[in-house]
Order: sequence, then structure tokens, then C-alpha cells
Amino acid sequence: MDELEVIDGQSSMSNPQGASKGGIPVFLKVLCILTFVGSGLGILGAFINMATKKMTERTFQSMNRFGSDLFDTVGFNLDEMMRWQTYMNVANLIGALLCLAGALMMWRLKKIGFYLYVPGAIIPAIVSAIGVQYMMSGFMSGLGTAGAVIGGLISVAFVIMYGLNFKHLK
Repeated sequence: MDELEVIDGQSSMSNPQGASKGGIPVFLKVLCILTFVGSGLGILGAFINMATKKMTERTFQSMNRFGSDLFDTVGFNLDEMMRWQTYMNVANLIGALLCLAGALMMWRLKKIGFYLYVPGAIIPAIVSAIGVQYMMSGFMSGLGTAGAVIGGLISVAFVIMYGLNFKHLK
């Protein structure tokens, strides 16, 4: 049986979820690893954005001096953008921490992990969708909304995939 992995006396053909020897299904393990990476990048990104907020604001303000209507022309409200950047950074940081904690708990097959993960995935998507409406107008609003919808769909897809593994959690 070179091609078939034997787990607890059963071949992987009779174990379609592919539970690894430690009892964690392979699909759940892959989702958790993806969440560890994504959450780590989210936490790092939120801290970088928070640390560089003033510099970003000064850069945008100096760009706006070149043409008084530069941001209006492309569909950005600079004041709202800077305000909502703070809200989105906080939401992304909280969301990434909740997702990381949830994935760690689900790695240990604890149901509470799923309940931590869900708001961690949904809150940043909602804040981003609301923020886009305040920060952008015209064509840019459409692009921002499309980005928020795609991010929201990815979050919902992960919630659904974790939900499919809920039966393995205790």
C-alpha cells in the first residue's frame, strides 16, 4: 500500500476527511495553517499601518497641494480616508487576533475556536465595506466596494469551510 496511507487500521480511501494520526482532519489542518499565515500577515500589516499613519497622512496632504481637487478628481475624501484608516486598522487587528486565537483552538479541536473565528473574519469585512462608502465616491467607490465584497466573500468562504469541519470539534 505505497499510495494509500493507513490510519488507525483504515485506508485513506475509507477515511475521506483524511484525519491525520493526531486526530486533526487534513482539511482542517490546511485551513488552520492558512489562517496562521493570514492572521500573522494581518497583525503585521495593522501594526505597520498604525505606525506609518502620520507619514501617510503627510504624504497625501503634500500630494493634494499640487492640485486642490486631486483627491476629489479621483474620488477620495482625504479626511474620511484618514479617519476610516484608523477604524479599519483596529478592526483588522482585532479580527486577525480573533482568527488566530480561533484557529489555534480549532487546531486543538475545540469548538470555542469556531466561535472566536467567525467574528474575527466578519468584523473587518463589515468595517471595510462601511468605510469604502465614506472614503470614496464615483468610480473609486465601485472599485472599493468590489474589493470589500471580494474580501467579504473570502471571509465567508473560510467560515463555511471551517463550518464543514465543525463536527470534528469537541
